[in-house]
Amino acid sequence: MLFGSTNWTPTGLCAQTNNTLIVDDPKLANRYLDYWKQLVADTKAAGGVAKALQGEKLRTWDATSKSFKVGGDSIESWFSPNTPKARSNKKNEKRPADMEALVQRINGAKHAILFLAFYPGSPCIANWAAQALRQNKDLFVRGCVTNVSAAEGFYYELKGTTQPKKPKGQKTPVKEDPRVIAAEALDRIIPKGWQKKF
Repeated sequence: MLFGSTNWTPTGLCAQTNNTLIVDDPKLANRYLDYWKQLVADTKAAGGVAKALQGEKLRTWDATSKSFKVGGDSIESWFSPNTPKARSNKKNEKRPADMEALVQRINGAKHAILFLAFYPGSPCIANWAAQALRQNKDLFVRGCVTNVSAAEGFYYELKGTTQPKKPKGQKTPVKEDPRVIAAEALDRIIPKGWQKKF
């Protein structure tokens, strides 16, 4: 099994920074094959109607995790979409099961929380890491996210304040804590915690 962000294209392999994790385990590979079969069945059941894709049967199957022992370590697999319906974007929407499991692990961290996230949404791992850090100031937290709003979410969550709405069409300074930054070139502003290094 190959996991990670590597795109199998010439630019993906040669012009981007990606990661790949290889796990050689037949049980885990079978789990992914089962998921593929679920996707095929869902596509057939939709009968060419785009709005009928990702139906209840697929979402129910996806919402059940499975754990595996691989070389003495434990791997837990989750698939998406795993909410009963498409997201509503309502403020009090119930957290998906896989994200609930993630929050429990973050809240149980004793030493460190490390993460990379590609467009994590809101709320996300950055917000939850900030909440954990507010509860345990000794945690070592480092993260990188691909969008500025998630990095700012960490900053404001850490301060215990609400992220202000940005005026349309106006550029406002980005508020970041050096522990969680947006993955952009450091040409705009170098976070204070990194300035010594440079």
